Amino acid sequence: MAVVLKPKRGTSTPDTGDLVSGEIAIDTSAKKLYIHDGSNVVEIGGGGAGGSTTEVTQAGHGFSIKDCVRHNSATPGWEKARANSAATLALGVVTAVDGNTFTVAQSGRYTLSSHGLTELGEWYYLSADTAGALTTTEPAFSQPLVYVEDANNVFVFPYR
Repeated sequence: MAVVLKPKRGTSTPDTGDLVSGEIAIDTSAKKLYIHDGSNVVEIGGGGAGGSTTEVTQAGHGFSIKDCVRHNSATPGWEKARANSAATLALGVVTAVDGNTFTVAQSGRYTLSSHGLTELGEWYYLSADTAGALTTTEPAFSQPLVYVEDANNVFVFPYR
């Protein structure tokens, strides 16, 4: 007997109140597919021309563009990363925020207009002192994360 999948449909990104764990949904206006992973609603098959990204919906995350983030399976949820331990290094950099939804860039070239990273042609590392921050000073738990191409473009490559 054939199995019929019936995803929920809507015209916006679903959140954790819209889906139960394991349930899928389609945002028909953005043409994106999502699944509730037990703690968050995540985009399935994300990515795109700029590189590898993951879209996550997490209520009250408090992230801003350029925040370096990691997933904490103990919480569970996403939080700002910090280079003070191998266990707290970043999975990527936030490149977009829309309410409870944020996009994490894991690799590739991204346009971040007026990003404010002033050392052009240099690597920025995950900070050991400030959670989520980038620094040009290499910490003991070194994680080069962002290479600055110019005033509007960066490359994200989370080494480690």
